[in-house]
Amino acid sequence: MTRKRQEHKDFKNLGLVSAVFLSAVVTLYTTTTIYTGNVESFAFELKYLLLVSSAAFFAAILVLSVPAVLLQGLLLKVYAYALCFLAFAAWLYSSIFVSDFGLLDGTGRDFSRFEDYKYYEISAIIVIWLVLYNIVVKRPRTFTYLILFLNVGLMSLTAWSLVQDPKESSLEPRPNLDALYRLSRE
Repeated sequence: MTRKRQEHKDFKNLGLVSAVFLSAVVTLYTTTTIYTGNVESFAFELKYLLLVSSAAFFAAILVLSVPAVLLQGLLLKVYAYALCFLAFAAWLYSSIFVSDFGLLDGTGRDFSRFEDYKYYEISAIIVIWLVLYNIVVKRPRTFTYLILFLNVGLMSLTAWSLVQDPKESSLEPRPNLDALYRLSRE
């Protein structure tokens, strides 16, 4: 296999794996994290929520994978890199913000504590974008395996959350959540 053909294959694989990871982070992992942190706010089990999320997951994979299969040359490199960066950014942001999502009580989330960091964040994103670009372009296969490893790990955590869903084994009646659904501040 020629060097150019191998490079095309590596970036195609990176694009496909990044598409799956980005889709999974946005539709499955974040949904599971919100659910497990707020079990008492839901009147249904995690398996039903993941059933709906799975439809969005597969639709997102389809939409994001098509360009990775069809594009060639520089466009493929840029697309694969952009998906890789977006997948990592989505994973990091969901790990930071969603893990401490708080109770779903209709009061909203106070982001004012992050106000002082907005210019640092933008600068950091630009620097990380440039540094990561130089690394990914030189070693797309390494990032493909890294993303696969992260995806398997997060898939395992999602499966574990599904198995450990407290509503699955609970024989207690569901609480009356009418006040929550009205999104009252009381």
